[in-house]
Amino acid sequence: MYNVKQIDMMFSEVGALIDAQSIIKLDEQHWKIVFAEGKEVNVIHTPDSHKLTLESSIGSSAVTLKEAFYTLLLEYNYCWRDTGGIRMAMYNDNLIQLFDLFTQELSVNILVDVLLRFSERLNVWSEMLSEFD
Repeated sequence: MYNVKQIDMMFSEVGALIDAQSIIKLDEQHWKIVFAEGKEVNVIHTPDSHKLTLESSIGSSAVTLKEAFYTLLLEYNYCWRDTGGIRMAMYNDNLIQLFDLFTQELSVNILVDVLLRFSERLNVWSEMLSEFD
């Protein structure tokens, strides 16, 4: 299990490895990672649950085919074994991508791998969202 100081140190190592434009500590349990392409990933530390939650807004879900889109989201969430645990949600009509990473298993290599896969999946969902317009 990691405390905030250890997570800060990990983020200082991770920045160069994931080609982050910046990593900003917003408060004791919240960081923002800005990737070179402008994608933003919020990282929220929940000490009681021993986890980091990655969260990123992909965009507005003002899609024409809402029923088909919502079905796609539910089917994607059901495939959690194949997605590695990445899940999708809706909040204030925005599509949100989420992933929980437990701090008991945390290392720099794992954090780098998870952030890169999370970022790649953001690109996929951005493209899919544009197809539903």
